[in-house]
Order: sequence, then C-alpha cells, then structure tokens
Amino acid sequence: MQYLYHQDAGKDELALSGKQFAHVFVSRRLKVGDELRVQKFKDTEKYIYKVADLQKKRASLRLARKETLPQYSCTTRSIALAVIDPKELKEAVRIMAQIGQSKFIFFYAERSQKNYKLNLDKVHEIVTHSFELSGNLCKPEFEIYKSMQDLLDDNLDKSVYMLDFAGESLDEKLGTLDILLVGPEGGFTKNEQGLLQGKILSFKNPNTLSAKAAALAATAKLFL
Repeated sequence: MQYLYHQDAGKDELALSGKQFAHVFVSRRLKVGDELRVQKFKDTEKYIYKVADLQKKRASLRLARKETLPQYSCTTRSIALAVIDPKELKEAVRIMAQIGQSKFIFFYAERSQKNYKLNLDKVHEIVTHSFELSGNLCKPEFEIYKSMQDLLDDNLDKSVYMLDFAGESLDEKLGTLDILLVGPEGGFTKNEQGLLQGKILSFKNPNTLSAKAAALAATAKLFL
C-alpha cells in the first residue's frame, strides 16, 4: 500500500475508525509511533503521520511532516465497459484502476442483462483501494449510461471507438482515442456496430476473449 486515502489529509490530526482502522491496524498491524502516509486525491503534498494513540477500534494520527510531490497528470481517457455480471465487472475495475485508469464509464449494451445493477459507492471503494495500492493520486470519476446511444450522445466531442472483431488494429489508434467501448459477453449487436461504423478496432490476436479479459488487455495497452 502506497498511502491511505483520507478526505482530511493535511490536517494536524486525524482519527481513524471503521474500515480504515481495520485496514491499517488489523491488516497491517501498525503500532503507536509507526508512520503512515495519508493522502487526498489530486493533492500536491505528501503527508506523513505518526500513530499517536491506539484504542481497540479507534486511532489518532498526528502530522509529522509533509513534502511537495513531483508533478503528475491525470488523463480522462477511458475503457468504457458494458454492464456485465457485477462480480466480474468489479474485479475488472479493481485491476483497471491499478493499471492506471481513473475515469470509469459504464453503459448498458443491448446484450447486457438489465437486471444487473451497479452499486457505484462500492465501485468507488474498490477503485480507492486500488489507488492506495498503486499510488495513483488522480480523483476517480464515474459515469453510467442507460444505452450505448446515450453514451455517444453525451460524448460528441470525444474520439470514441469500439473494440470488436474485424476492425482496424487497436495499436494504430492508441494515440488518438478518448473512449474505447468494450461490449458484454456475446459482444455488440449489428445495430450497435452500425452506430460506430468505420470506428471498430481489434486486437492483433484473433482469440475470443471474455468481456473482463478484453477490458484488461485494452486498459494495459492504453496506460502501460
């Protein structure tokens, strides 16, 4: 873990309880006097705290020092993922966030099961944990659309492509795309393909991938 996220990072004293307490003192077993880096998203300072007091379910941290962070940039490029089984989607998002994506776009494709509902609060928590692990300080962003058409209508100023079979090489468009759509299990329908005719991209390898595998492979190409 590179840091612990806390919305009040930078204050002289912080209190930890609940899940944050368990994460730091049950899992990592920090003790009084130990140091811990605590951060806010999109901050320019690095904050180092010392554990000042440790109770059974609560701890107090005291700011020991702060340092100016090197400049970093946050991109809004995104792999937009069609809604799939929530368990699979959350696992995909967890790894996508570690790889470097910070803007997450979800949409209901024609082959998405409409009974699948996303808990964006839980997704935000998953992304935050991944950022703590990887050290990403960008502020997570989330968008969800009822259809692919709604997504396209809301991003007319963006360069949007679709990942599917029999398209141009994804590698050739990595420097120009803003959003890459990844479909659900079963892929995109002909109607959806028609919405992005001429803007369909493919991997070099012709193997059929699951939605999760395709999203992770594409994320790695964009951010690593």
